[in-house]
Amino acid sequence: MILIPLLAFGIVILVNTIAAKDMSPLYYYGFCVVVLIFAFFLAGDKPVFTLMLFSSLAMVSMIIGLMTTGTISIYAFLSGGLFCSIMWPCIFLYPLLDWVNMKRKVQHFDYDDFRRSYHSTTSR
Repeated sequence: MILIPLLAFGIVILVNTIAAKDMSPLYYYGFCVVVLIFAFFLAGDKPVFTLMLFSSLAMVSMIIGLMTTGTISIYAFLSGGLFCSIMWPCIFLYPLLDWVNMKRKVQHFDYDDFRRSYHSTTSR
């Protein structure tokens, strides 16, 4: 799990280096990937906490990007996009988890009992 983001970052650097592009400014972006990995493990399997943590990191990144100039600003805006991209799975997972809880409640619902009680109150 730790190696996948670093491997993806390394592949991007390698492919662009093979294409004779100067990738030296992006080497420092590895620090942002390490922060992402640390935050991902800190959040665990809690979708609400993951949303709060990564949205907070995205906001801090945007503020840093607005308050600074040059390379730091560029890295901050790139990191903000990276943190926002991690939130998508949680945005879709949270309603599904709620749906599973609602399904459990509905499975214990007795429709016939509800119908009898409804008709007994409306026929008066």
